[in-house]
Amino acid sequence: MIEYIKGDLAELTPAMAVIEAAGVGYALNISLNTYTAIQGKEKVKLFVHEALVTGGRDDSYTLYGFATRQERELYRLLISVSGVGANSARMILSGMSPAELCNVIAAGDDKMLKTVKGIGAKTAQRIISRPERQDCYKRSGPRIVGTHKRKRHGYEHSREGRGRGRAHHAGLCTSCISQSGG
Repeated sequence: MIEYIKGDLAELTPAMAVIEAAGVGYALNISLNTYTAIQGKEKVKLFVHEALVTGGRDDSYTLYGFATRQERELYRLLISVSGVGANSARMILSGMSPAELCNVIAAGDDKMLKTVKGIGAKTAQRIISRPERQDCYKRSGPRIVGTHKRKRHGYEHSREGRGRGRAHHAGLCTSCISQSGG
């Protein structure tokens, strides 16, 4: 597997970057966040996700490039959701920063996800309601740290040693916020 590609930026468009490393030009599909991050730079390092599609007469090997590991991890989580393909995941990451996406998912804001072209109500709900989303997105996002279980008063949470006060549960547990004086 390719972890990252580091080299000279040979070509750049909002959808693709070509990086020349050791005399080979690698074409990587990118999001608008990555485009913004590497625009104007000569030397770049992009974290890679490889996609090999087989079965049929149009086999393909496609590389996706990301400016940060966090963005790549979110991309991988998005494409694991039924109904979210490679291009839809790129569109979601182009529409909002990784931190914004984590906050949207933590808050359960399906309306914000539905603003992305190609994401309907059912797909937005699947992205938000993934059982492992709290555990997965806490690694990627700045605000999701605790896990939540539905209880009578709202949400029960565990801090797992990395809590950040009220922000750790992104405003989901109104009972806990009111008990803590905020």
